[in-house]
Amino acid sequence: METTNFGFVASLLFVGVPTIFLIGLFISTQDGEKSSFYSDSSKGRLGPKR
Repeated sequence: METTNFGFVASLLFVGVPTIFLIGLFISTQDGEKSSFYSDSSKGRLGPKR
């Protein structure tokens, strides 16, 4: 079955764009966990207090 270059590019973008977006979110979350917002004093946490 023949496919066009447009179909190949569309498939590549359909997979690539969300993947890059999710990797970016993961990296920004990893950096955010080291900040003072998520300190041991539970400031900024959602949930029951310990």
